[in-house]
Amino acid sequence: MVLICGESNVVKYSRSSRQVEDPFGFLPAIPEGVKILLNPVHDRMARFEMKLKRRFLSQQGRWVVSVWNKGKADKDGKVRDGSRPAWTVYHDGAEVEVARLDSQGIASRSPIEMAIVDLQKV
Repeated sequence: MVLICGESNVVKYSRSSRQVEDPFGFLPAIPEGVKILLNPVHDRMARFEMKLKRRFLSQQGRWVVSVWNKGKADKDGKVRDGSRPAWTVYHDGAEVEVARLDSQGIASRSPIEMAIVDLQKV
C-alpha cells in the first residue's frame, strides 16, 4: 500500500494524551494481507511526530518505508537534511536501521543514496 507524502498524517498525534491516535479508523481499513506501507515524501519531515506516526502505522507486523529527496533549501537558503540517510524504516512498532549501500566506494563519491531492505531478516 502507498501513502503518498502527507497522507501519513491520516493518524494524528495528540498533545494531550501524548500518543498517536487513529480518529478516522485507518488501521482497521487496511486490507489484512497488506504488510508493507510505502511512504514516499517530497522532503524530510523533521517534526518529532513523524517518527511516532510511522512507528504507529507499522504495528501488527507491518513495514513502513519512508523515503525522501535531499537538498531542499529552506527560506533562508539552508539545507537541513541531517547526516542520516534519506529514509526511515519501521517494523512492528520499532525502527529498523538500514545502512546505505556502498558498492566499491561508489556511495562516497555520489550524492545518490541506496539501500536494500531485507524484509525477511527481521
